[in-house]
Amino acid sequence: MLDRHLSPRDCEAAFAAAVNQMDHDTQQNAAMAEESNAASAALAGEAARLRDLLSAFRLEADDAVYAPEIRVIAGGRG
Repeated sequence: MLDRHLSPRDCEAAFAAAVNQMDHDTQQNAAMAEESNAASAALAGEAARLRDLLSAFRLEADDAVYAPEIRVIAGGRG
């Protein structure tokens, strides 16, 4: 927050610093968005590959009744 006793030059410097910080933050957010997009695309590719690998396995209708339940827990296994 600006003090009302600052000189116009000090106010301009503070404003320029705030604009520079916003620019930096915007660029950082854009980089993170690109990284997130790339990670999403990689994950989609891995999911498609896993789907293709799993398509080789088939269960008969009666076998499905005896298939164990698989639960996914965040950060862990079934």
